[in-house]
Amino acid sequence: MMKKIVSMLAISIMLLSVISFGVGITFKDVENHWAKNEIYAMAEKWIILGKGDGTFAPDEKIIKSHAFLMFSRLMGFYEEENKEIVENATEEYSEILQQNGIKQAKAEIAFLVKTEVISMEDIIELLGNGQEEKNLTREEAAYIFVKLLNDEDKLNTFISEIFKDTDEIDDKYIKHVEYVKNIGLMLGMDENNFGPKENVTRAQVATILYRVDEIIYERKLTEINGEIREISDKEISVYVGEEERIYNITHDTLVFSDTELIQIETLKKGDLVQLFVKDNNDIDRIYLNNVEKNVYGTFAGYEINSETKKVEKIYIIQNDKQYAYLVYDNVIVKNGNKTVNIENIKVNENIELQILNGKVKQIDIGKIYYKEQGIIEEIIIGKQNYITIKNLKGESVKYLLLKDSLYDFDGAEGNIYDLRLEMDVELTVNNDGVEKVEVVTLTNIEILKGKVDKILPKIYVFTMINEEGQTLMMFLDEEETVIKTQNGVAKDITDIKQGDNVSIYGRYEGDVFYPIQVIIHNGEVK
Repeated sequence: MMKKIVSMLAISIMLLSVISFGVGITFKDVENHWAKNEIYAMAEKWIILGKGDGTFAPDEKIIKSHAFLMFSRLMGFYEEENKEIVENATEEYSEILQQNGIKQAKAEIAFLVKTEVISMEDIIELLGNGQEEKNLTREEAAYIFVKLLNDEDKLNTFISEIFKDTDEIDDKYIKHVEYVKNIGLMLGMDENNFGPKENVTRAQVATILYRVDEIIYERKLTEINGEIREISDKEISVYVGEEERIYNITHDTLVFSDTELIQIETLKKGDLVQLFVKDNNDIDRIYLNNVEKNVYGTFAGYEINSETKKVEKIYIIQNDKQYAYLVYDNVIVKNGNKTVNIENIKVNENIELQILNGKVKQIDIGKIYYKEQGIIEEIIIGKQNYITIKNLKGESVKYLLLKDSLYDFDGAEGNIYDLRLEMDVELTVNNDGVEKVEVVTLTNIEILKGKVDKILPKIYVFTMINEEGQTLMMFLDEEETVIKTQNGVAKDITDIKQGDNVSIYGRYEGDVFYPIQVIIHNGEVK
């Protein structure tokens, strides 16, 4: 299993690098600016309009009244459906705004109050009595961006991170600063300081508004996780659980494999995908999330579908246990360099299964090799030598040590008598026994915690919301991932329910996370 866990926010922001913006508005002072793409993206939507002289002044500090013009436009001030709301808001709030010394952008500010983006009390505090001409500070920006996202109910999601200049942050804004930093919307001025009283530039506001717009847009999409049944250039049919659903593919649909943009023609029947769908059933984005793994064992037989007359399942023996795997219609069977029929496999013959999304796509006959990590629990020396290890799943497994087994101690050659209980080892195993024992330092076990969001039991996958509010997809291994309760009661994927609190023990190899154990908690995850 090789699958990266990727933050959806990070991918949303990354789209900026693959989309070119065709805009009618141009600014002569942003062509070589670092925020050029974000500025033009916002100009295309009429959220920013420039200075009126063909410039945008990207590095100029932004005054509050100009910032609120942008905020209001982002929230729909110019949209035709909000025309009546704008008129009513202007009539209702103009006088009170005027009385508090707010003379600019009154219609836009009234619209924000009317739509409950921000309260009148906040408006008077931020803009009233001469404040509207002052420059917007970083802590004020953080406060407003949280309100634009309507995320104030999430402010206690994160554990506070202390900046060196935390004491300089107004108490009213601390949680907001903390939140925008943790979701990647606003970072510190450097690693240790936020710079709460520093002013933000027009380019910085445009950049953050671009990110806010992406988040708002993505939240309007419906997330679908499933397996492709059929795909054409116009639509895609996916299995969601046992239900078949059909969605539209358009010329604007983007397709990703992890974080790389790929051609839609890459997708095929049986692929595991994550779709983000608009209200009109058009697909905005597709993420290819295939789960691939290899399984080793001895052949125990197969099962034929009585209707199609094709092989439907294959059975193997592994560690004295029998397992069944579904088989793709076009499964390939290889014996060395030859392609043979599945009927040519003999019972008890060693085989390797290449599995894609829970189904066997290829079977290889012959000698097999695999690696197992763990801690030595027992060593038996006699006519036949054995080693028992507790593997990373917590299981005790006994292996035969071959007469010509190699023993590697951090690059130095040794022998069986150099082994000690509690040593960390990696075994190279073939059909006959252990070919090599290597003393290693095992990869540290990581713990991910969160709340289950959606479950796809058919393909042993679920999504969860982690402690940072990110959506992570967990690709479990049906044979290798242990699922149990906090009291140790064994469970399987069908026992995991939406809303369950879970902690997932696994390890990273590079940026790939391997779940080893899922614990379902009755209450909050401690």
